[in-house]
Amino acid sequence: MKEKEAHFKHLTEKISEIVAILDFTGNFKWLGKYHEVLGYEVKELMGKNALSLIHPQDLPLIKGEFDRLVSGEIEKTRVVFRYRKGDNSYIWLETIAQIISGDKEKGIFLTSRDITSYYEEGQALKLILKYYNDFIQYNNKEINYKKITDDFASIVNSLAVALNIYGDDGKTFVTKAISVKGEILTKAVKILGFTLEGKEWQHDKIRAEKIKNQVTTIFPKLEDLTGDVIPKGIVTTLQNMFSIGEVAVVKIMEGERMFGDFTIIMPKGTKFRNETVAEIFANQLGLLLERQQKEKEKIAIERALRESESKYRNIFNHSPVGIFYFNSSGVITDCNGAFIEILGSTKEKILGTDIFSLDNVGVVRGTREALEGKNAYYEGLYTSKTSGKTIYVFSKFAPIFTDGGEITGGMGIVEDMTERKKMEDILHFEKEYLRTTLLGIGEGVISTDKWGYINLFNPGAEKITGWKREEALGKKFYEIIKVIAREENAIKIERKDKKIIYIEKNKSPIKDQKGEVIGEITVFRDCTEKIERQKKIEFLSYYDELTELYNRRYIVEQLKRLDNEYSLPLGIIVIDINGLKITNDAFGHDTGDRLIKLVANILTQCCPPQSIIGRMGGDEFVILLPNTNETIVEELIEKIKGKGAQSKLESVVVSFAIGYAIKKEIVESLGEIYKLADHNMYKDKLKRGKSIGGEIVENVLKTINSQYLQEQIHSERVSQYCEAIGKALNLTEKEIVILKGAGALHDIGKITVSPEILNKSSKLTPEEYEEVKRHPEIGYQILRSIDEYRLMAEFVLCHHERWDGKGYPRGLKGEEIPLEGRIISVADAYEAMTAKRSYQKTRTKEEALAELKRCAGTQFDPKIVDVFIKVMG
Repeated sequence: MKEKEAHFKHLTEKISEIVAILDFTGNFKWLGKYHEVLGYEVKELMGKNALSLIHPQDLPLIKGEFDRLVSGEIEKTRVVFRYRKGDNSYIWLETIAQIISGDKEKGIFLTSRDITSYYEEGQALKLILKYYNDFIQYNNKEINYKKITDDFASIVNSLAVALNIYGDDGKTFVTKAISVKGEILTKAVKILGFTLEGKEWQHDKIRAEKIKNQVTTIFPKLEDLTGDVIPKGIVTTLQNMFSIGEVAVVKIMEGERMFGDFTIIMPKGTKFRNETVAEIFANQLGLLLERQQKEKEKIAIERALRESESKYRNIFNHSPVGIFYFNSSGVITDCNGAFIEILGSTKEKILGTDIFSLDNVGVVRGTREALEGKNAYYEGLYTSKTSGKTIYVFSKFAPIFTDGGEITGGMGIVEDMTERKKMEDILHFEKEYLRTTLLGIGEGVISTDKWGYINLFNPGAEKITGWKREEALGKKFYEIIKVIAREENAIKIERKDKKIIYIEKNKSPIKDQKGEVIGEITVFRDCTEKIERQKKIEFLSYYDELTELYNRRYIVEQLKRLDNEYSLPLGIIVIDINGLKITNDAFGHDTGDRLIKLVANILTQCCPPQSIIGRMGGDEFVILLPNTNETIVEELIEKIKGKGAQSKLESVVVSFAIGYAIKKEIVESLGEIYKLADHNMYKDKLKRGKSIGGEIVENVLKTINSQYLQEQIHSERVSQYCEAIGKALNLTEKEIVILKGAGALHDIGKITVSPEILNKSSKLTPEEYEEVKRHPEIGYQILRSIDEYRLMAEFVLCHHERWDGKGYPRGLKGEEIPLEGRIISVADAYEAMTAKRSYQKTRTKEEALAELKRCAGTQFDPKIVDVFIKVMG
């Protein structure tokens, strides 16, 4: 028995067919070479149902035959079907199945043969024959690229097939259709990020070179075909995900012309076998495409011919110019509607006209020359013989030849130039008008030829450049417009007289009828004032107008810029002018401005070149000192103080309060450093505040006493009278000291009144009196700004108020007026009446006291008057 089995095994190994034995349920129970051919391991097939590997489309037939065998209806059958291999591809098998009914071995014995190549080639040839018949019957209908691709894919048993049609430019191709198994296409589109069907691609040079010399080219991998068209990472993903094997490109050609290609993607492990069939199929499609192309070209030529025929057929009838024909005798034989309209006549009247009988010499000459075989022209007036209409025409005359060269007549083309002639006359007028305008406008106008030589130079250009027209004509443009610098919005030029000005200009090319540049015209204006205004605005955006130092905006920007490690140590000095407000009040804002400018000059003279000096506003200045240590900063401050002490401005005290701070580490806040410098400045101001105030008051009093006669004596006496009244009223010692001081300073506000007014011997004008009346307010402003005089300020303000409320400046009444103000009022009036003044008669003591008594209750406080009279008695 074992010998028989060994003999059977040896026999099955020697035969070429594939053999196997199934049980009656369809499971494999013995295998020959079945597993090898199908690509399985033995253990994968043993016990597996053989029917489960049959293609779904073939299964019903095979299942029916299997049932017939098992039921005993038949003992043997022959079938052809598709069987699934281990790589999930299918092969065609021709199988003979018969019943084994021995005592010890029962089942179904299978003998199979792989007929895939024969079957596919047969199917392909049938399909090609079908397409050949279809292509013969092609009647210019739309090509179904999708069906062609699907059919081609069925021939080659591929994973995917793309049909690409090349563009006429040879640079691009379009994927017209794709045939893919399963859901591969949908997944591939998601990976690629674009739809493949209808996509236009650029021809890859590497790909084109590889497929150049053969109809079919095999690429081992997809990446060998795609080159750089698709990123290599994506290509690798596609190859791995879909188990892509080799790729074939089959060119679609007819003769030397290439219309496109089939790109065939095979499953991994499967070779492209049907090369000959695929090339035949592609060649058939090439024939179809060539036929379609020729058909399109034929249709295009026929359409062009029809359009040309229609066009030339309509030229005569619908031409906007007049056309007429004449025979060899010069008689008009035909004409179009435009010719009839131009002459204002009818076709019946025109036809038969003998041109040689016309009075127009130019028309007759043109006709004669045409009949002599020449082309002729006439331009001028023409009066129609049939209508009497006179027009300005441009006419062309040409001969008409037979094929043998014989002149049979001629034709004429006539244009009505009447309106054009009018337009030319208008244009000539406009040209002259424009020329006159250019010569008359205020802007400069210079015209040059294409070599840059000046041929037009208007009076505006003369005025702006300083050159005369006669001097400029014939010179190069750059010889007259001498550019010094080009700025953002203007050009700086030098006039003939060497004066520098700014101009704005606009250039335009001058073109001839062909559009070629034959010159250039430049229109320009003097914008010097505008530029200077702009520069001033730009200057003021970063500079202080009064001092020409940097302003607050610039300093703030520089603080931001310097806040870095490269500027350390960074010194900040804050300077405040002491007594600027008092100076403004006492000596006027002009003097205050001069004081600010003087301080600015002191700072500029004292500070090193790398320092940044700015006025922050009012009386405050800042100095920024990058890369400057504390020692240098302190030396600079002493230098500034010393320079200030040496400086003088009339009676004004030149004094500063100065504080500084230094940023040494990058982590320190520059804002806090600035605040520290400002704080140190205020500490310095507090130290010297009182002494400065005293100096200012002293200087003001000196100025008043030097300008106004008897002022010092007047103030001293008023002070003494106030002291006496205060004692009589039993005021405290402190109150008397303040009262006495207020009496001495009551006229300090007169610093702002001109000496001419106060020393005037005649009566003051209303305007002058108004100026004098301001001195209590000025005095108040001066004194209230100084701590040691602040208590006296209110009394000085009120010393011209009246008991009856008719005084100034506030119109206070009775006891609304401070006591000290009422006392100063009485003392001031008495001293004024008894003093020697140029504008009044000096009164005696008795007369003055009597006047005070008379005005008590109206101008003066009655109690104060009574006390004063007792004191003076």
